[in-house]
Amino acid sequence: MKRLSEEEQRRLAAAREKARMRAMNTAFDQLRGKLQVDRGRKVPKVKTLRLAIQYIDDLRRTLHRNAQGERYDVRKAEVSAWVEQQQTINSATTSVCCFGSDDATSGTEASVNDCSRTHRCTLQFCAVPLGQS
Repeated sequence: MKRLSEEEQRRLAAAREKARMRAMNTAFDQLRGKLQVDRGRKVPKVKTLRLAIQYIDDLRRTLHRNAQGERYDVRKAEVSAWVEQQQTINSATTSVCCFGSDDATSGTEASVNDCSRTHRCTLQFCAVPLGQS
């Protein structure tokens, strides 16, 4: 077998690294899809992992509650998970009307429901800038 030159070895290593990064980025995109992250926004990998950890913890708590015979309210859990997820994603922004107000109910289920009535947004993402509500 012929020995590869140093340049050929570097090229092959670069190609392997490029393929590895492509596969990792694809996996993160799939994970973001499972977490229902807004596809229009680029969520950093670290935040994606934190959201995944939080989601797994939520699932674990749900299973624990079900094992204890508690009734599981899907709508309440979805709203609660959505509020937590959006607070995490948007912690550095103030452009989301549901979370941008200074009142005591900001980011709560009540404020999300109020936002959905006011702006007719869905529980995915309300992009009405502050001051335009």
